[in-house]
Amino acid sequence: MVLLLSSLFFVIYLGFITLLSRIPSLPVEPTKGAVWPKPQIQVSSNNFYFVRPQTLKFHAVGKNCQLLEKAFERYLQIINKSTISPFEDSAQDNEIFRADGKLTPYLDTLNVFKLGAYTSLHVYSPSDVNNIISYAAERGIRVIAEFDTPGHTASWGKAIPELLTRCYTNGVPNGKYGPIDPTKDSTYSFFENFFDEVTKVFPDEYLHLGADEVPFDCWESNPDIKAFMEENNIESSKQLEDYYIQKLLNISHNLTKKAIVWEEAFTDGVQLSSSTIVQIWKDWVIGGWQWTTYKATNAGFPVLLSACWYLDYLVSGGDWRKFYDCEPLSFIGNDQQKALVLGGEACMWTESVNEYNIEPRVWPRASAVAEKLWSAENADTYNEAAKRLEEHTCRMNKRGIEAQPPNGPGFCI
Repeated sequence: MVLLLSSLFFVIYLGFITLLSRIPSLPVEPTKGAVWPKPQIQVSSNNFYFVRPQTLKFHAVGKNCQLLEKAFERYLQIINKSTISPFEDSAQDNEIFRADGKLTPYLDTLNVFKLGAYTSLHVYSPSDVNNIISYAAERGIRVIAEFDTPGHTASWGKAIPELLTRCYTNGVPNGKYGPIDPTKDSTYSFFENFFDEVTKVFPDEYLHLGADEVPFDCWESNPDIKAFMEENNIESSKQLEDYYIQKLLNISHNLTKKAIVWEEAFTDGVQLSSSTIVQIWKDWVIGGWQWTTYKATNAGFPVLLSACWYLDYLVSGGDWRKFYDCEPLSFIGNDQQKALVLGGEACMWTESVNEYNIEPRVWPRASAVAEKLWSAENADTYNEAAKRLEEHTCRMNKRGIEAQPPNGPGFCI
């Protein structure tokens, strides 16, 4: 009898737990009139100002935007409303080179744009780029271009195979190409011409040179590169990388641009100039991003943090909290080191994103990043921030921005 009663109790218990699990969580109660991101100083007054109607400027954008015609303008509108600046665009990768030939005539003569893009419609024309830069500038947003080398350059080789390294297997070419070939003088002549034209198009003082995820195996397989290394007393692929990055930094310096590089350039021992910004993106290394940030700032380099804020790493539910949990100054270091942390970047890599799903993927998750970077350290608690973000998401929805629910079930009025 005792066993029967115990079994009955167990069944009732399980049934009760199952019933509880089906009860939806209560929606987060949104604030009313709260701002996002939370200002470090907020001043209220009862003053009134008269504004002439003609001073107001409205810009309407259709709900369904073509990627290169309207989506960038719409994206920059949202960035402006979310207090994020600057905006960085990676203009090429292994799969595609996305700039039109008229943008840089030198590359047009080499057919990079015709052969490196998916189609002739999937490129940035000069008017696209000029419109983006002007549209962003009107809203206080800077546009920084990234042309990532020596890795991530397979698309360049579709038009200029001699720019890349020919890979070998057992001393025989295997038909594959690797990173930029750093041993040829023609490589640096190419980049002198290319970046000269790029800097005329993108006026920002910074230029992102990339330098991440460089695969060394192709360099190490190539007999010409191995002979070059021996002739020049270059003992490792990391030293060869240093040789290449040094050349690019000199080109950037001669064009009066300040360089940004990914963290590998620093951790691999490249000799960087003191003005070079090191962008920290790896969170899985020993000591995490905090240790890399400590080492970079201890060496005197300004730092840009993005390791905490990869928006393409999607988790179900209100995963904005993991972005909100990252305090960019929470590393061991003195005040001088922490002053070298210039800010951060929310990264949205688009391997699985296009113009149809980018808005709910980015917003309001990027809003959490904006508050972390603009507001005072530990400006708010999760619970209070959740209420403000709930209101801010409704605010974005009413403006036509397809931001996803931040905290689970809820509604906007």
